Amino acid sequence: MSTSRILSIKVTYPDQFLEPSTFDLQFLGASDFGSGYYDAWCADADIPLDVVGPVNGVYSLTLKAGLYSSYDYGAIPAAFPTIELPGHLDEANWLLNQHFTVGASPYTTNEVQAALWTLLGDQDRVATLLPGTDATRVQTLVDLALQNDGFAPDITDDNPNNDEIGLLLDLWKDSNNNGVRDANEVVQQPLIVMVKSAALGDRVWHDVNADGIQNVGGDGAYTEQGIAGAVARLVQAGFMPAVALSFASAAVVGQNYGSREYARVREAASDVPGLVDLSVEQAVDVPQVIVRVDRAAAAQYGLSPGQAAAAAG
Repeated sequence: MSTSRILSIKVTYPDQFLEPSTFDLQFLGASDFGSGYYDAWCADADIPLDVVGPVNGVYSLTLKAGLYSSYDYGAIPAAFPTIELPGHLDEANWLLNQHFTVGASPYTTNEVQAALWTLLGDQDRVATLLPGTDATRVQTLVDLALQNDGFAPDITDDNPNNDEIGLLLDLWKDSNNNGVRDANEVVQQPLIVMVKSAALGDRVWHDVNADGIQNVGGDGAYTEQGIAGAVARLVQAGFMPAVALSFASAAVVGQNYGSREYARVREAASDVPGLVDLSVEQAVDVPQVIVRVDRAAAAQYGLSPGQAAAAAG
């Protein structure tokens, strides 16, 4: 199971910023997400949110939040046990990526929220909590979402309606501010907040000047050389949400034990949470060139070992 990252957040209702949504949400303190506002939605109608106020008609609440990717299927059932249909979180991501509350013929915030609840198993709460919501329009949204089973964000293409990924927030009132949910602290309504997704590029190069750019000379050729055959391994640290990692594939390399052991390897790995499309392949030798730099000789030409190795590559 993934270990969630813990952050402080502020929830505001009704929303005042960005697109119409159920809540506005801010990440507080030092955060990779900045201090701006994000659109957020209720992910589970069975648990209340104890907002404070109103002040000038606006309710707000500051909470601690454990962050999970909405695609972290190994962790979600335990972290969010009251979400009845977590298997529809991919369709929920599609729904919230369409920005249905803006445009020429927008849906209302309540209609989108009702569709989200319906997808996640809380259809029975819609009439009570969102009275007067147009059931026909809500069902239209649900039907559209269900046609997009298996939806995955992809920020690398030209489609603006698949760029975001939902983060699920496991919320509680941290009365002693220790960053840990103690037994006596009140669990709050889980939210889903939409943030930009990310992608891993397809180039690896020696960044000699450490500027993050593969520099180009006057003739248009790269002055910083690419590194052929490089393998990027994505490792999820314990404090990071599983966002882009949900779609990453990884090669696990071990000793070549021969074809008779392949089935045993496959069986041992098959129950890893979140693992899909498992395959076992025999590795083949890859030609390699090892460059050993004579530091003294390189220094005579004013080159560091790294610069000399890049020139040899």
